Amino acid sequence: MGHEMSHALLRHGGERISKSQMVLFAQSALSFVVWALVPDGVFEFLHIRAILGLEGLQQSILNIMLSLPNTRAQETEADYLGLLLSSAACYDPRQAPVLWEKFAAMKEAKGQEPPEILSTHPHSNKRAENLIGWQKDAYEMRTMCKCGPLVKHGQESQHYFTFSRFLGSNNETPNE
Repeated sequence: MGHEMSHALLRHGGERISKSQMVLFAQSALSFVVWALVPDGVFEFLHIRAILGLEGLQQSILNIMLSLPNTRAQETEADYLGLLLSSAACYDPRQAPVLWEKFAAMKEAKGQEPPEILSTHPHSNKRAENLIGWQKDAYEMRTMCKCGPLVKHGQESQHYFTFSRFLGSNNETPNE
């Protein structure tokens, strides 16, 4: 929930709208250059389907080059701020990477994770690594918010076990 709240707090929706105008401008400029450089007879020779296919290819390339890296960056920002928000609400930040490790394992088992360059989100393993790297910040946030101590290994709440079962865990507890 902290992740989704972070998208709103960081105004990612508005940012995407602004950046989409840049992509549209780049697409228009590229189309103009192609139409200006290609001799007239070529377009008369090509069928409309081929021309539309080239436009689609151009749009896909611009999407991969301009849009997708930006959405992955926004997802990473939301992951970080979401971890801090959940830590401020006294949730256990150690559980965040566990979640993404489980998703990574599920996606690997099903072969569902596309190459990151073609995805709007960072790979699940990368998200887990990031969340592990941000644990110090999360603990500092918990301390600032006067949260109680984290439970020790083996003393997790029933809520943790229920969540773990939902993800298909064998009830392993996270490392401290």
